[in-house]
Amino acid sequence: MDMLKQIDALENGKGIQYLLDSSYNIIHHPIVMFDTFYTLIAYTNVLIDDPILNELVTTGTISMKTQEFIAREQFTELAANANRSVAMISEYLERPRLTGYIYNSENIKVAVLTMVLDTLPIDTKTVEAFDRLLCKFDSEIRDIEYYRNYGKAYHERLINMLLDGTIKDVSIYTPHVQILYDGFKDYLFVAVIDISKSRIYNKNPEYFKSMLHSMRREYKYAIFDGYIVMIMSSDSQGLNDSMLLRIPLDFINQNNLLVGISESFENLFELRAHYDRAVETLRAGIDSKSGERIFICDAVTSV
Repeated sequence: MDMLKQIDALENGKGIQYLLDSSYNIIHHPIVMFDTFYTLIAYTNVLIDDPILNELVTTGTISMKTQEFIAREQFTELAANANRSVAMISEYLERPRLTGYIYNSENIKVAVLTMVLDTLPIDTKTVEAFDRLLCKFDSEIRDIEYYRNYGKAYHERLINMLLDGTIKDVSIYTPHVQILYDGFKDYLFVAVIDISKSRIYNKNPEYFKSMLHSMRREYKYAIFDGYIVMIMSSDSQGLNDSMLLRIPLDFINQNNLLVGISESFENLFELRAHYDRAVETLRAGIDSKSGERIFICDAVTSV
């Protein structure tokens, strides 16, 4: 049986380690799996002379210096923009490698698979086998609750890092932030939802965030400084302002929620400025005592 048929014949449901060990027996190259914050998940127990692989396996992650190298070589950006796998080749790498993202059931990138090779050029059949293996991993984690939740948690952590100024080196984080754009169109809005005046007994922002997420799963959500932060694309523009959020006004009214919405913007690294503007708009709207629920920056009318 050839390599591709052997990969296709691997069974799902036996676990990540089974897939790694079995694929090594087929392709004969070590493979490592880590999450989108470079935390080691699993690997084939094969010793080779490769500093980055050894660092990841030994420490369970990779240092900021190594992350800077990966960003400088544009490897993370290539992987973030790839349809499936990409080849990583550099004069500064000990060995070439193939890498690609693993997707959860909501089509969010939640992990990375990297296979370290020994020679160039990279055989086309090896590339195809690796791509099929990525699909196997997609299927393997699809029904695992951890990976379903991890994708949303990853987005929330990135949003908070953007808002609190933790992300400063754009060259490193641009590829990661690009993942927030998945499924988005053109430019973005940010909405800030205030729950401080809610009559609902459970005032936990997580409670309302989960409810909002169940209504509009494609939006990105976070909780920052007591507000629910919702990021949406220009595709979220409705027929009029009242449909901008595409959330039933009954939900806003019944839960006594108040919403401030920023103007559109294209660069997620400008998120903090637009967040502040949305909060400002919301507070001004509350102070106006107009009885309205949704306030939009620079809009002629509010909802």
